[in-house]
Amino acid sequence: MLLSGKRALIFGTANQHSLAYGVARQFAAHGARLALTYRSESTGKRITPLAEELAAETLLPCDLNNDEDLQRTAAAVRELFGGLDVLVHSVAFAKREDLAGRTLDTSRTGFGLAMESSVYSLLAACRAFEPLLAPGSTVITMSYLGAEKLVPH
Repeated sequence: MLLSGKRALIFGTANQHSLAYGVARQFAAHGARLALTYRSESTGKRITPLAEELAAETLLPCDLNNDEDLQRTAAAVRELFGGLDVLVHSVAFAKREDLAGRTLDTSRTGFGLAMESSVYSLLAACRAFEPLLAPGSTVITMSYLGAEKLVPH
């Protein structure tokens, strides 16, 4: 198996349609050991069955916008795996009202929140998990069609 025994932490599994779930499913099929995270209690409840389906070894709460959460999650992953071979960041967030209208009407605070949640959180996660990343490890982040083409809203 391609990823047999590799230790992977995946941020961003929201439901069975999310890119992170697809990645996790393929990693599991290829023998990776999985840890998944969730941001909110409601998301945690929704993805618990998915984590079980994927035989994830743990499902951890973690708000990527909170450095204390990142440190707590890193400590839990260190305890479970000892280190990491793969970190997957598949996270994007924006306030619903900022997605509903014209791009020009996006609020400054909403734009800042979207950038912190969707972009800066990758750097924050890499900083928190750097001590756990094994030599030759991989960090993967996702993009979306809106990075290439104009997409309404």
